[in-house]
This record gives sequence, C-alpha cells and structure tokens, in this order.
Amino acid sequence: MFCQNCGKQISETTSFCVFCGNQVRSVNQYNTEINKSNLSRNNIRNEEIEELKRMINYFSLKQNNIYQALEECSSKLKSHDEQKSRALLILGIIFTASFGVFLLSVLSYFEKTKDVGISLFLLVFFFMFTAAPGLLMISGYKKYSRAYEVKRNVILKEYYDVANEFKNQYLAYQNCPIGIEYCTPEILSCLLEIILSGRADTIKEALNIVVDDSKYRALSEKLSKIQRNTSTAATNAGMAAIFSAANLMR
Repeated sequence: MFCQNCGKQISETTSFCVFCGNQVRSVNQYNTEINKSNLSRNNIRNEEIEELKRMINYFSLKQNNIYQALEECSSKLKSHDEQKSRALLILGIIFTASFGVFLLSVLSYFEKTKDVGISLFLLVFFFMFTAAPGLLMISGYKKYSRAYEVKRNVILKEYYDVANEFKNQYLAYQNCPIGIEYCTPEILSCLLEIILSGRADTIKEALNIVVDDSKYRALSEKLSKIQRNTSTAATNAGMAAIFSAANLMR
C-alpha cells in the first residue's frame, strides 16, 4: 500500500510510514472513514430536505400573501411621505416676512411726510396683500400637516398590523432554522431545489448560492427588498405609537 501523506509505497502490515513517520491507515480503515463521512453528510442533507418541505407546507398555508401585503404597505407609506410638501409654509413665511420690509418703508415714509392717512392706508394695504395671506398660508399648512399625519398614522397602523401578523406566523413555527426574511414559499422552494440538485447539503449553503449565483439574481434582489421591509417594520410601528400619542396631546 501507499502512504497517504508522502505517497511512497510501504508494507501492508506497518502502522507508520518509514519515510515520513506518518501514521498509516489501511485501505479498509480509510474507506470506512469515507463511508461514515458520506453517511453523516447524507443524513444531514436528508434532514435539511425534510425541514424545507415542512417549512414550505407551513408557510404556504399560513402566509396568505402577507409578504405582498407588507410590500404594498411599505410602498404606500413611501408614496405618502413623498407627497408631503412644505411649499405652503415657505410661501407663508416669505409673504409674512415681506410685510416687515414694507412696514419699514411705510415708517420711513411717515417720518419724512408726517402724513398719517396715507401711511395708515399703505400699512393696511400691504398687510392685506402680504402678512394676511402669509398667515393664512401658515395656518393652512398646520391643518394640512395634521391631516397628513392622521393619514400617515392610518398607514402605519396597517403596516404594523401586517408586520405583527407576519412576526406571529414566523414565531409559531418552532425553532425555525432561518431568518424571517427568508420564509417565503418562493425562496424556500428555491433552497430545496438547490439541495436536491446536489449543489448544497445544508440550508445555509443553499442561501449562499442564492445570493452569489447570477441565475438567482432576481430572487436575491427580491430577498434584499424583503429584508429592508421587515427590518423597518418595528421602527414604523414605534413611530405609529409616537404619532398617535402626539395627536392625542393636540
């Protein structure tokens, strides 16, 4: 037989290589170790396959398009935030501030002419066309902001309800081996396909392939989007509680 370390031929009966001193395993011992390793690997692989099948069955029944609902709520919240405009407030400040400039001009005119009637007329005129519209704009912005926050709270509550249902479904699956963001039937089926094809032996290895393999690039991008949505769910829920408390204090 040959030494597994240096590759030189040695006696079948020796326990140590006379050339390198390495402990020698017989062919039978070597094959037995390989068989044990393969058997252990197959057992792990089969357990992972069965686990994925159970997860696919569970989340397919329990999910009820919850990921889609979570994504829709996230998009709705983003769209609502993009609609908020401070133009009314800015215009109100500009109009109100411009009245101060005109006020100085009127005072300067009064000091020169001592004409109370015209000065008062100019003061009222400028107030009606600058400060008054500016104050109305600022007041209108405050009302708009309150309506905006009320609507946003409604969206946040919807978001929180979906996220909470999402979390409860995940926690109900005892000892789930992967994170909440991976538990869509689509991703789970993809992981199962990879393991069955022999490209991976464990769920973790299959997840790495999904992220790295260009064949699954679209799925990987979807996975990243799900991760962003789930990671912000708790934050948005907290914000909803804060906004609700603020509204009650108004």
